[in-house]
Amino acid sequence: MYLSTNNGETWSARGLSNKMVYALTFNDNTIFAGTGGLFETGVFASTDNGNSWYIANNGIIGIVHSFAVSGNILFAGTYGDGIFSTTNNGLNWTSKGLTSNWIYAMHSTTNSILAGTGNGIYFSTNSGMNWTISNLTSSVYDIKQSGTNLIAGTSSGFYVSTNNGLNWTAKGLSNYIIYSVISFNSNLYSASDYRGIFISTNNGDNWVTCGIANQSILTFAINGSNIYAGTYHVGISVSTNDGNSWIENSLNDFPVKTINVVGTNIYAGTYDGGVFKSTNNGVSWSTVNSGITNNTILSFASIGLNIFAGTYGGGIFYSTNNGSNWIAVNNGLTNLNINSLVANGSDLYTGTLGGGIFRTTNNGINWFAINSGLLDLDVRCIAFQGVNIYVGTMNGGIFRSSNNGANWISQNNGLTNLKVMNLLVSGNNIFAGTYAGVFLSTNNGANWINKNQGFNYVPYIYSLIIYNNNIYAGTSGYSVHRRSLSEIIGIQNVSTEIPSSYSLSQNYPNPFNPETKIRFTIPNCHSSESWNPGNNGVGIVRLTVYDALGREIETLVNESLQPGTYEVTFDGSRYNSGVYFYRLVTDGFTEAKRMLLIK
Repeated sequence: MYLSTNNGETWSARGLSNKMVYALTFNDNTIFAGTGGLFETGVFASTDNGNSWYIANNGIIGIVHSFAVSGNILFAGTYGDGIFSTTNNGLNWTSKGLTSNWIYAMHSTTNSILAGTGNGIYFSTNSGMNWTISNLTSSVYDIKQSGTNLIAGTSSGFYVSTNNGLNWTAKGLSNYIIYSVISFNSNLYSASDYRGIFISTNNGDNWVTCGIANQSILTFAINGSNIYAGTYHVGISVSTNDGNSWIENSLNDFPVKTINVVGTNIYAGTYDGGVFKSTNNGVSWSTVNSGITNNTILSFASIGLNIFAGTYGGGIFYSTNNGSNWIAVNNGLTNLNINSLVANGSDLYTGTLGGGIFRTTNNGINWFAINSGLLDLDVRCIAFQGVNIYVGTMNGGIFRSSNNGANWISQNNGLTNLKVMNLLVSGNNIFAGTYAGVFLSTNNGANWINKNQGFNYVPYIYSLIIYNNNIYAGTSGYSVHRRSLSEIIGIQNVSTEIPSSYSLSQNYPNPFNPETKIRFTIPNCHSSESWNPGNNGVGIVRLTVYDALGREIETLVNESLQPGTYEVTFDGSRYNSGVYFYRLVTDGFTEAKRMLLIK
């Protein structure tokens, strides 16, 4: 139980720490909590704002999931044991029927009590002495008042009653499980299982999504000004405004593992549904699976207008006619679980789940393995940077080859997790999406820097993409996160050697206009003063710029860094000519220097 006294900005614990609290209600000056847990379950009560609680279970059985108050009667709905009521604030409870039912929700009106159960809504007009089932027979998870109407969230969508719950009318979202509903400012809101929140401004006649909350984002693609996100639970969602809002696409029946834009066509690879194609920016989709024998599509690549599709268990298929027909091209492949496909010029590389890397130079007519030095053959991603090829693996981290895959070397210095799901190259920068968040390398993978600032909880990263000067991270269960690209790559690791001491160098050039570079070193030692286990034992490094009056004007670095030599650029184009100071603070070390901006 938690309490906020400032509109939810901060919260403080209020007991019941070993309980799962399913329901809360108030009756007079008493708070009632319906609980479950490993120990005592049922009803707990507090008369002092939750500072202390007492058991109020006499006569009640099981886990309490819902409450309703009608006059001086408090009703409690349980998991599998029906409904109970009390008239003396929980000192004694009496069974009120619907035994063996799971009571997910309760609601009281002027004339009746309603119970949402696993097989529909029941109502009673005599304080629970008798119950009558309504015409709504789906599982009901929430019941609320909306003006003179009642609204309900069910296993088959959103419902409305205009006669106190006797009859119910479906009002959309029939394909979704709706766990919670509310009416606010003339709008209706529905909270679904994996599809986030829906809003209706016309009494449920039409619904729109409010983002893609709590989704696992498996892949991204860009087409014009649209960002496409392939999700595990709701298919494809699209953003036309840099990710500020998302709209669920018409392809929403299958998990989408991979998306590929070829010319004016968009291809989506799904789990169990095969390949879908859209010719109108994703407004509508059609299946294009002729010739494909395994309908779980894990990866795409294209060379010109020719498309390759990697499947789970069926190997690689090839189409030369926009997906109308596919033929298998598996000669030489010893593993047919194709998790990644990447084209580099006229060559094609594939990463398999357990068989390592294969390469073809003739559009898949022949494949040959290139696994020398690759210590983990469970390959999750491939990326190219000039002559370098990078491979992310499930348990071995990152490997690099500079000779077309003839040999591989491990490149894991600085990585705190070796499960690498995605690799993204942008100029001299390489981003790695791992089970410990996002990492960046600026020196060909020799060193990696944690770039998880901004995550409230560091999630698994399944996908990464860059668009419009932002980098987007697709996570496992935490949807899409966005960060400014200039912010995330502002600091560069410029040396692989580990320094023996801290240092802060003079900026260069100095004087400068408008940019200058600042270099500093972090040794392999950390005092206990700022050691933070949450940062894997690496202290927070802070580099700030001040004006001549000592006012902080810009923070250049404020993050956990591995030992190494770093360089960051300060842009003074927004500031007037004059003297400025920059200061480095970390692990008990502090140093400041003077610089001069002349315009």
